[in-house]
Amino acid sequence: MTTRATITVTTLAGWVGTYHGGPYIEIAHETALDEVVDVVNVWDYALDVPTIMFTAKAVTRKVEEWVRDYGREYAIAAIAHRD
Repeated sequence: MTTRATITVTTLAGWVGTYHGGPYIEIAHETALDEVVDVVNVWDYALDVPTIMFTAKAVTRKVEEWVRDYGREYAIAAIAHRD
């Protein structure tokens, strides 16, 4: 079985966006990573494909948009790509 890599983006305010591929980037706080508080939809349902590339840069952009849209502290603290 092949396991897909995970891309994780963390803001200075402690918000963590995690993307495993698929339709959503999950948003949680670093103090409770198992409690997803929001998701960012990155799926084109008409074409049945993601709207972003599976890259740290693409995920970072979407997390930055989420931060701006919800007034969260903006700065990105760390980016991790784990296999």
